[in-house]
Amino acid sequence: MKLLFVCLFIILNAVSVFAFEGKADLGTSLYMYEVDSTSHAKFYQSLKTSVILSRANLKKITFHSYGRWRSDFSNKDKSDPQFSLYDAYIKFSNYIPQTKVKIGRQFSFTPIGTALIDGIGLDSYFSKKVKLKFSAGAFVDRSEPDKIQNFSQNLTSLLRLTYNFDRFKTGINYLYKKRDDESALHKAGVDLSIYRTSYSLYTRGTYDFELLQFHEFLIRGSYQKDKIYFSTELLHKKPSVSTNSVFAIIDAQDYKRIRFDFQYKLNSVYKVISQIRNSFFDDENILGGYVGISTSSYTLMYNFQNGQGTKNSGVSGNISHKINNIYAVYGSVNLYKYKIQDEIDETSESYAAAFGLARPIGSALYVRVEYQYLRNAVESSNQRIYLKLNRQFKF
Repeated sequence: MKLLFVCLFIILNAVSVFAFEGKADLGTSLYMYEVDSTSHAKFYQSLKTSVILSRANLKKITFHSYGRWRSDFSNKDKSDPQFSLYDAYIKFSNYIPQTKVKIGRQFSFTPIGTALIDGIGLDSYFSKKVKLKFSAGAFVDRSEPDKIQNFSQNLTSLLRLTYNFDRFKTGINYLYKKRDDESALHKAGVDLSIYRTSYSLYTRGTYDFELLQFHEFLIRGSYQKDKIYFSTELLHKKPSVSTNSVFAIIDAQDYKRIRFDFQYKLNSVYKVISQIRNSFFDDENILGGYVGISTSSYTLMYNFQNGQGTKNSGVSGNISHKINNIYAVYGSVNLYKYKIQDEIDETSESYAAAFGLARPIGSALYVRVEYQYLRNAVESSNQRIYLKLNRQFKF
């Protein structure tokens, strides 16, 4: 794993020599806390790069990468240190007209599923109205991120084809995942979206070819006019579990939820925010929601949830304020009472708070310091310190 990390930097240095231009974002974080009388000091190092290797007219070749290295200085274990590579691909733009081709490790997305793969990706505009996104390769096992899996036995393929009509957009989605030479996920679906000045509508349906049943139905809408904003969502979804996974033998219930959001602007500064939601199950539903006041700098809410043998309610708030052109402060507070079983009469209390200070140093360095506090039925008093530095480079 260390060898992979070293090789990455060698590649980055090598390609930068031949690059026209590029940029990099180097992040360093230190997270210090204590759990069960054991102190931890976790160190994180991340590097994100984008390098132009070749450019001629509309044609361009670029290299992109994103990786993270982690180590626990005070509590070493077998998996320490860890290195994860999330992006490492070369992109060819417009060598095929109106098309971008990515080769390497990349994150692929469709509305019905996502995947991190080692393979090839394609983004192509057939016209101003028709777009195709396609990717295929071997999935990346999160437990072995430094290993490239066998392509034929672990093939993952995603496709999305969209068409923009004059007043709405529709899409066709496809997802196939193979694991250990067996089909694990096989789904397809369609979606429709309408966006207007005062309202929007989005709906999606998905079919599971492995289980031969409808997997998901979603409809979401919103309306906004003057001081009022309203949105609603209805979701009915089957459990999404690979058929060759051990969890496939568990008889999980369908997930059904309805949600309503309402906001009202009191004036140019304050607005009332609220939500009510209900999740439906065979034995008992879960009802939850919140109501509060919000501005551009802070939010204060009362939250509640009740059902499935649990009950909690409390107050939460957050603030983000720029003191001047340099310093910014932020914070959050959560004060809750909760009960995890109906048979227990007593309620437990939970307190959580976080306060931080952030500032840029020059035009390329950003520093953040954060203090966190947690107290509940398990942790009598848990204090944590989080430090983060970000440095941007251009060359």
